[in-house]
Amino acid sequence: MFDDKVLEQAVLGVTLTGEVDWRHRQNAAIKPNVSNIEEEIIVALDRWWFDPATIYVSAHGGTVKLTGQVRSLVERAEAEAAAWASPGTILVENKISVG
Repeated sequence: MFDDKVLEQAVLGVTLTGEVDWRHRQNAAIKPNVSNIEEEIIVALDRWWFDPATIYVSAHGGTVKLTGQVRSLVERAEAEAAAWASPGTILVENKISVG
């Protein structure tokens, strides 16, 4: 048998909820840890040389929405990749325009 805490630490960005009975795995649920997902993505974008004033990040649950404007399709794809790389992200809505 595995300890809940060991499993929780092994899977980055998720938290197990409820009782985990490995004979009846349907009782276990995975809940994304999204308490600071917006800040993590903003920091990641800053590391990638994006001006924080050009991209806006909002998150609800594990869904991340990106809006704003960048100079190229490559920058748009890089911003989306940064959002996907953040622990807890389960969906990215990339509404960033290129111009």
